[in-house]
Amino acid sequence: MDSLDQESVELFATLSKTEPWRLQRHYFPSKLGGFPSWLDPVHLPSESELKCDKCSSILTFVLQVYAPDELSEDDMAFHRTVFLFVCQPCGNRWKAFRSQLPRKNDYYDFHPLEDNITIADSEIAKRCCLACGLPSENVAKEPLPELTGMKIQLMDDEEHRELHERCKIAVVHKTLKATLEEWNLNICEGEIPVTANYLSHEKSLYKKYLMEKKSNGDVMDESEEQAFESIQEENMILDKSFKKFCKKTTPNEVLYYSREGEPLWLSDKTKRPVISGLEKTMESKSENSMADESDTSNIGYEDEQTIIPPCENCGSVRSFEFQVLPQILHYLKSDRIDFGSISVYTCSKSCKIENKYQKEVVFMEKDYSLIPKKTTIS
Repeated sequence: MDSLDQESVELFATLSKTEPWRLQRHYFPSKLGGFPSWLDPVHLPSESELKCDKCSSILTFVLQVYAPDELSEDDMAFHRTVFLFVCQPCGNRWKAFRSQLPRKNDYYDFHPLEDNITIADSEIAKRCCLACGLPSENVAKEPLPELTGMKIQLMDDEEHRELHERCKIAVVHKTLKATLEEWNLNICEGEIPVTANYLSHEKSLYKKYLMEKKSNGDVMDESEEQAFESIQEENMILDKSFKKFCKKTTPNEVLYYSREGEPLWLSDKTKRPVISGLEKTMESKSENSMADESDTSNIGYEDEQTIIPPCENCGSVRSFEFQVLPQILHYLKSDRIDFGSISVYTCSKSCKIENKYQKEVVFMEKDYSLIPKKTTIS
């Protein structure tokens, strides 16, 4: 995805299957699931950085968005990718990391690679868990377990890293997924035209949500379902934010991109985050007793912190970059992961980062439309 006018362009993404070679890091993909296609193949995040700050479980790679910034200082973000991860056991703890490189770098040719070339990333594989593709600090002391039916990193020898505890559970018991199903993210420009029946797709979505709730064992009887659907009708009529969301998205769209824009909030009830500069953020933190100063990577409805802190690397304010839409839940196929939407805020300057992946900020929005009000079912 090329850098465009950040004030006027809105981009939407859908999912599709594609040839595996297109999702390799050398082709700078935007994608969902599978292994991360690490932009910087050498200075990967540490295993500890990719652990949940709440339960210490290794995170799961969700998606990455390739978004070069042509306005970055000294062309330091000619290649630029933002990576998003989630904790499966918790279901609502997220982390985002930004990686970027100048056009002239040690890892990629100055000119694009020809199509349909497969390159084995054996050096990355030697440093990562073979089941999930995330870094693992310990060399395995036992033989590689059977990974039948699971995608694994390409290897050119027998040396491998130890599987994370969560990945061992995924391999043996199948109760957690080591990776999500892999899809290509197709990002295109432009708003979706508004039609007379623009709410119909949301009604369809809610029915899909209800069916999936039933398949997960959370079954409603007929009277409860009728009351639930009537609540959704009321929400669609009364909630201006939700109506706007319905107008601008379709059931097939899973991601909204608008650098320095605003998220498409799901509800008027959502407590919007406040984007703050360095001095204001520090002042606000001291006044906000509910803020978790030890972890600003994942904020939102759980701890009610609403300050988007400045970039820790350069001090510049962060700005909204992209939003994961609730439609993506259908493709995640996980009864553990739940949210209204996920908004990612990144350094507005795309500041220079050397030999690391820069942690950015994730804001979780609750799905108020699926929370019934107190009502009497007769």
